[in-house]
Amino acid sequence: MHHAGWGIAAKVILALATCGLVAWIWFRWITPHEAEFERYLSDLGAWAPVIFVAAFAIATSLFLPKSMLSMAGGAIFGPGWGLAWVFAGSLVAANVTFLLGRKVIRDRVRRSLQGHPALLAIDASIARRGLRLVVLLRMAPISFALMNWLLSASRISYPAFLVGCLGLLPGTLSMVLLGFAARHTADLAARPTGGDSIAREVALYSGLLASVLVTVIVTRIAVKAMRDAEADAAETTSLAA
Repeated sequence: MHHAGWGIAAKVILALATCGLVAWIWFRWITPHEAEFERYLSDLGAWAPVIFVAAFAIATSLFLPKSMLSMAGGAIFGPGWGLAWVFAGSLVAANVTFLLGRKVIRDRVRRSLQGHPALLAIDASIARRGLRLVVLLRMAPISFALMNWLLSASRISYPAFLVGCLGLLPGTLSMVLLGFAARHTADLAARPTGGDSIAREVALYSGLLASVLVTVIVTRIAVKAMRDAEADAAETTSLAA
């Protein structure tokens, strides 16, 4: 229990350090051009979120880090719309990958899994446990694109796959809030007269901290479920042998 507590604390500190780093990057390189950036977004109008969702879907499908792109969404669009557009981009990427993997290259993906016993174990457990495990796997610290391909090659049904994407929300919310908080911090540093009311500042950073804590706890539960799935699959294999 003591070790687990230190692990959670370390992850929270890492998240706050990441927020500080992104805030510094934003303040150093983006704040001087922020007015131009805002005008560009305004000129794009309704096309701005469309372009972001499309770029997000393409980038994450190419294995670019979803976490950094989610932070960018929070910094650009704020916590509410940022979460909406990041989740929309995630759904587009997940669905395109699933349909492509299921309809076009499923056999090739399944052959590639033969060299990865852990992934095969997860596939076997998905077939037995279904939706609950898919939701938990979406919360686990596994590459977003890799999980999309794995699920496309698994025996999970499309409705279960789609509902399972709800498991992306806790981690996505944390990253979006982290990006928004980083930009907000950079904006505060650039203001000569200080920031908003104390209550609003406390609410923002407390919400960020709570979101990170919830994500860390949920991730631990998801990792345990994944290890249990691997153990179950290994036991089934040994019994069959």
